[in-house]
Amino acid sequence: PRAKLSAFKGENEINKAKDLILKLNGYLLTSTSTIASISDDIT
Repeated sequence: PRAKLSAFKGENEINKAKDLILKLNGYLLTSTSTIASISDDIT
């Protein structure tokens, strides 16, 4: 049971990391598109 628990914990950490990466990617995408639209307005 102990090994199973640590494996589950590891999976949980991986999922947390994936979630964070997805959030960061989404944030970067929205910020770049915002920057693009702002520079479109300027030119």
